[in-house]
Amino acid sequence: MLLLSVSSLSLTSLSAIQVFFQPVTYTVAEGDSATVILAVSSVNYDLSVTVNLAYVDLSANRDADYIPSSTSVVFNPGQATATLQIHTLASHEVQELSEVFAVTILGVSPPLVVGDNNTAHITITDTDGELMGGHTRFDLWCVLSVACIAVWHRFEFKQWRQILAYHLLTQ
Repeated sequence: MLLLSVSSLSLTSLSAIQVFFQPVTYTVAEGDSATVILAVSSVNYDLSVTVNLAYVDLSANRDADYIPSSTSVVFNPGQATATLQIHTLASHEVQELSEVFAVTILGVSPPLVVGDNNTAHITITDTDGELMGGHTRFDLWCVLSVACIAVWHRFEFKQWRQILAYHLLTQ
């Protein structure tokens, strides 16, 4: 019986190679791009390997906070790592908390083992809120609000007492 050979490696030896994310956590400022790295555990293969990916919204929203660049990555024969560029969008109108989305490995062709690090988490940090000394606009708003309320209450107490006395005397 003759077996059709696509390369010098058999499917059995290919199935011992793992594909995974390395590292599994990334942080990127909004408006910048994240470079996500996928790796294989061995470069002893002579076939192109396609890794199919899925994007998962956690607190970040697709097309509002980030733009998925590709749903697959190709490793050329003998290639140890491959990168995926993911662009994030800046939201200059609103200060927001950091937002997170994930990229996960759906499958690999030809079949390799999907390693334990099969999901990468990307955190998008807000750049709109930075003011002097690392304080955010929200911090400044809170300080000013508390100061205004304190002044208003001090004014209000004295003024209301005077207004009340005036109205009681004039009626």
